[in-house]
Formats: sequence, structure tokens, C-alpha cells
Amino acid sequence: MVHSAQSIQHEQHDKERIMANQTLSQLRGSSPGVAQVGDVIYGIRGTTPYGMLAEDVGSAVFGVAKERTKQWNFDLATLSALGPDLVLNGDFATDTIWTKGTGWTISGLAAHCDGTQGGNTDLTNVGGTPESGKRYIVWFTLSNWVAGTVTPVLGGVAGTARNTNGTHFDQITTTGTGDLILRGDTDFDGTIDDALFHLIEVDVDLDDNEVTEILMEADFTMNAPTNMKAGGVYTMIITQDAVGSWDFDSWAAAYVWPGGTAPVLTAAAGSIDILRFNCDGVNMYGYVWGADYS
Repeated sequence: MVHSAQSIQHEQHDKERIMANQTLSQLRGSSPGVAQVGDVIYGIRGTTPYGMLAEDVGSAVFGVAKERTKQWNFDLATLSALGPDLVLNGDFATDTIWTKGTGWTISGLAAHCDGTQGGNTDLTNVGGTPESGKRYIVWFTLSNWVAGTVTPVLGGVAGTARNTNGTHFDQITTTGTGDLILRGDTDFDGTIDDALFHLIEVDVDLDDNEVTEILMEADFTMNAPTNMKAGGVYTMIITQDAVGSWDFDSWAAAYVWPGGTAPVLTAAAGSIDILRFNCDGVNMYGYVWGADYS
């Protein structure tokens, strides 16, 4: 008797179903409670039977996965989007690390410029070095201002000249690897404290961060994600810090939005927006799941 390929396939499936039922019966109350039949891994979770394609958990024998080929990690991963502070001795605790131009001194946990320089004068941190072509946020506090301006320079790019007391920040995309400079002009007379700079580019590894929480502490750049999987659904829970009004400066081309425009985040301090992404393995098709949670 000649059997068609389809009938043979049906007979094989019937045999595997019978074996699966026998396997599940044997597994109830056993340990480790998993076994493989054909391409399917069967097991008991509590009193509930389940089946999963072996390719979904890797090459497995009795439930021991050698290599995971699908993503199943749905734990919330809090991503530290703000890079480490790269300034050394940014609190001026000692008169070291900084190279002082004319008029600059360091004492009393601060750097002072007395206005006697007669031209531009640089206070240069010779500690952490930025990478070229990256985005950083630079902070410093200006106090006791009398005259002139002070300007942060990082990686060869100048920020905004400042001439008011307070904490100031600039977001700078470097063109080189030059050290952080606080540049006083000819007339600058004032005090600097708490100088620091951080990388503000976000890198998401989707194997680790299927659900990612990001605290917005700057206008971040979202780089292309790694380990995208076709059919994956990913979530970002985005929270504004106590300052608020931060947003993403740019998104990598892999993130695709309706109409080609990324959403604007809720500006209020402490507000939460939730973004979802459906992935085809090449692109992350994003949309707003919910906005302005508080």
C-alpha cells in the first residue's frame, strides 16, 4: 500500500501527540518535569501542562537549553542612560588635575578667576577624555560673578558663554577628543564649582532590555538597538526627572514612527510616557502606548 507524503506526515503527528500525552502523564509529580518529544519540549508548570517548540529555547535535552534563540526575559531593566561623570576632581577638592591659565586659582573647594588675565584664560581638566562624534552634557556652577563670561569647551566644541550665577549645562556633540575647558574671557571674574560632563547617548541591548525603564536627565540620543528579533514586542517606560522638559534629541534610523515623526515626551517633572515597538528584525515600529502618567 502506497502512502502519500501528507498521510505519512499526519501519522507522524498522531504518534507524537500520543507520545506527548504519555509524556505529560509521566511528568506529573516528577522532577525536573520536562521532556522533549520530536520538535516540542513538554513540561508541567504547577499542575498545568505546556508545550514549546524546541527552537524557541535552543537545542535542549530534557529541558536543559544550550543556546537561547528567542527572547523570554520580561523583567524590568532600568537603564542607566546618563553615562558616568568623566571629570576628575570636578569638586576642586585638591589643587590637582586642572591646568590653570593666568588668573585662575583653586582653593576652598572651588576654582577662582580674578579678572587679571588680560585675555582669554583656560581652566583645563586633564582627567577624562571624550570620544569624537559623541554627545555629552556639561554642567558647572558659577558663583560670585563680577564681570565677563565663562564658556565650556569639550572635544573642540564651545558651549554657551555664561555671565550669571547659577548651575548651567550645555549639550555638546564633540568633533575631537579635547579635554574639558572652562574658558574665561578677558574680563571674567568669578568662581566655578561642581564641573562635570557625561555621555548622553542611549544603547539598548534588546536581549537584556525587552522592557526598559529610562530616567530622562538630559536630551538623550537614542542609538540603534542591538539584538533585534523579528516578531519581538518591546517596551520603554520613560520618566522625567525632577527638572523635566527633557526629550530625545534624535532616534537612530532603526526606530520608525507613524508619519516619520517621533513623539514629543510629556514635559512635566516626574511624568511617565510608555512607548511600544513592534520589530521585524530590521526596524522598530514605535507608537505611544500611554502618555502623561503621574
